[in-house]
Amino acid sequence: MNDYPRAARLRPLPEAVVAWMALRGLPGVESRLPLGWAPVGLMLATYVMARRPVCALRMERCGGTLRFNATGGTILDGHDPTESPTSRWVNTTASRTCELCARPAKSRHKRPGARCDVYESLRGSTLVSVEIAFDPRLPLIDDAAEAETLLAYETDLRVPAGWARPVRDTIQNLGGASPSADYLITDREDHMALDFIEGDDSHVPALAVVLGAATRHLCKHCGRSANNEAHHGVCDGCRAVQARHYKVLSAFEDGSDGY
Repeated sequence: MNDYPRAARLRPLPEAVVAWMALRGLPGVESRLPLGWAPVGLMLATYVMARRPVCALRMERCGGTLRFNATGGTILDGHDPTESPTSRWVNTTASRTCELCARPAKSRHKRPGARCDVYESLRGSTLVSVEIAFDPRLPLIDDAAEAETLLAYETDLRVPAGWARPVRDTIQNLGGASPSADYLITDREDHMALDFIEGDDSHVPALAVVLGAATRHLCKHCGRSANNEAHHGVCDGCRAVQARHYKVLSAFEDGSDGY
């Protein structure tokens, strides 16, 4: 098995394990990819072998990117399938796939690589008993991450990460429009609610309507648009990620067992 960072992580998706096993059995293919990138590697190997039969293909993770090269074989149509267009699309795909578990991810710079948000939150832990701070999700958008940090610094209010921006904007607007208002902001599962308690309420009702509407159509998990009328406050992408069974593995498990 490939080298894994010594930290707890989510168990990889079963399709990643299947792809990893398939890569091990392909003639002419040497894969040193982390398990989460196995589906990307299998896609690449299928394409390259179809366009350059009998070549020897080597794939590995290097500096946070997917590197590959081929030797020998027959190039069928005069265009080498391992050249620039292929390397661009395969690395774009890899940069959005967690190299540990194959869930949606984004490219990271501190320790270069593609990792999901759950793995980033677990990096300081090595034990399987650790509690994860949130359910698996699409990567949190930068705007929401910035607002979450600012909100935590400025207040003691803790809200779902994807809703941090509209909540922070509401608090700032209340400070300017109704500075003497006493209010309560609460999570109602499918939206954030602003309730007036006492003081100056001249602007509170309008801001409450804006906050409720904004959060109903914004994913509470990742901050992306959530326009599914049947599921306010959660985007279809996060719902799909959370519908998959997940389990936390210790730092000493690679996730290939049990399927």
